[in-house]
Amino acid sequence: MQHVHIKNLFATLAISIISFISPAQAVWERIEGNAGVGQSIFNNLFIIRNNEFPTATIHNWNKPAWCAGLDYRVHKHFSVGVGGGVQTIGQDLQNIEITIKDQTTQFGLLNYQITRINAGLRALGHVPSKNNLWDFYAGAKMGWSLFDLKVTQTNNDIFKYFEDRLKFGTGAPSFQIIPFGARYYGVKYVGIYVETAIGAPAYISGGICFRLGTAAATSSKVSKN
Repeated sequence: MQHVHIKNLFATLAISIISFISPAQAVWERIEGNAGVGQSIFNNLFIIRNNEFPTATIHNWNKPAWCAGLDYRVHKHFSVGVGGGVQTIGQDLQNIEITIKDQTTQFGLLNYQITRINAGLRALGHVPSKNNLWDFYAGAKMGWSLFDLKVTQTNNDIFKYFEDRLKFGTGAPSFQIIPFGARYYGVKYVGIYVETAIGAPAYISGGICFRLGTAAATSSKVSKN
């Protein structure tokens, strides 16, 4: 009888170990990603405003921020990955009146666009739903933002007047907090997402999402003889 109990104990222990390392328990180690469009305050930070130049005609334009992320789920409730986005803004200023150092007045135009490229590493905490249709998450990202400036002007003094304001060098470090994000999988591997954030590349974004893996793990059942 004692040998039977010991045999059952080892069998139970072996089953527990196999269940822990089996693929059924590793399905959360999968790749998840999203791609979409978003809105940011990038265009509000650098534009030249009408009240600065009353005689000028100013046309502002900005493209939406294209956002993407790719994450690797190392645990049911934790993932690491990369994220970022690209956005271009610009202005067309006509009949600008400026006073240069020798106190002479000049008129001209300035047309420019600035493209910001943001990328970084992020870590997310996840709260998946029991039916595996929803994935709620939050986290943070650290990275770098690069800026590309393209300018067309009719008078060099016009650009020199705004040069310090429009040049950003090689870029700057960036930090993003993601207070809330949600993915909904209408089908097994593809769905839609929405994400809110503080920091580049967007304060809100949405689009499609995908995952490479299987549905939520189910507990292993062992029949008793």
